[in-house]
Amino acid sequence: MTQARAEDPDRAVAVAQQYLEARSYTRAQEILRSALTISPHHAGLLTELARTQMYLGDQRGAADTAYAAMGRAPQDTYPMRVYALALAGLNRHDDALAVAWRAVHTDPQGVANHHVYAALLCEAGRAHQALPVIVEALRRNPADADLHVAHGRILRGLGRREESTGAFREALRLEPESSDALHDIAVNRINRGRWFSGVHGLMAAARLDPAVGDLARSNIVVAVRTPLRLLTGFAAVLLIFASLAVIPQYEGQSVPGIRIAVGLAAVGYVLLLVWVGRRLPRQAWRLAWRARRFFAVRIVVLTVCGMYALLGAAGVLVPVLTWATFWLMCAVLVVIVVGLIVRG
Repeated sequence: MTQARAEDPDRAVAVAQQYLEARSYTRAQEILRSALTISPHHAGLLTELARTQMYLGDQRGAADTAYAAMGRAPQDTYPMRVYALALAGLNRHDDALAVAWRAVHTDPQGVANHHVYAALLCEAGRAHQALPVIVEALRRNPADADLHVAHGRILRGLGRREESTGAFREALRLEPESSDALHDIAVNRINRGRWFSGVHGLMAAARLDPAVGDLARSNIVVAVRTPLRLLTGFAAVLLIFASLAVIPQYEGQSVPGIRIAVGLAAVGYVLLLVWVGRRLPRQAWRLAWRARRFFAVRIVVLTVCGMYALLGAAGVLVPVLTWATFWLMCAVLVVIVVGLIVRG
């Protein structure tokens, strides 16, 4: 940045904001620090620096800088909002709420003040208190897509999923490229058991805005994990019934009825396993495997269980299957327990 721009703090703030919008956080920080060497007490420079520090993951530094900005402009609610968000990033939720409430009290007409206060209330698990705050913000500015997203998240926190999805759809109507709204609609689908359409929505949101990429990827892992866990439960039950067909055969007994039932269940299980594999996009599988290597172990065990049941129903390799029964049951039990521990 030129010396002339550094000497004009308002110009430096404008340039830094452009870099922040472009996610060039390091460059924005350089510009702001350079300007602060000339105007060290400028509230606008300090506030934007605090924002930049938050984006760079320095929550403590952001809180200190925003606090300094508040001291230079005690009636300006913008530094208050940034300070509140920085405190929330430090898990100081009560302090964050106190500062956010101060911003609302200082400027009751400020929609952004209500927005931040409602979001922090929701984050603190106080969705009932957050709802009237965000409703007031929407009354003042019903055309703000971000407010509808916040409204939807609060409604979801209250368990009102249909209304929550409606709020997100309204945000998309107002701002068709709202990655937050698209992401949260997908999350609602996953919460209702619509894992596959939810995964597609999460991937679309991540493509639209890389800023939601990490959150989308973590939710994709959840969406992949849930049907695999259900299949593991199915496999455990199938394995028990398949053993009822295998062990009597090894002892020379004829159990045609059990074999037919196990065979039909095994075919249904394998078809369901294949269906799940095909419904989820390959990219979702790759993301899930990179995040949770344990998924590969789970899928191998699920596949072996299906083969065991099919072979047992067909009466093939009965001595081998009899020997493998105990170990396969142990493997399924280990997958269930370890999966709960590692969230895989």
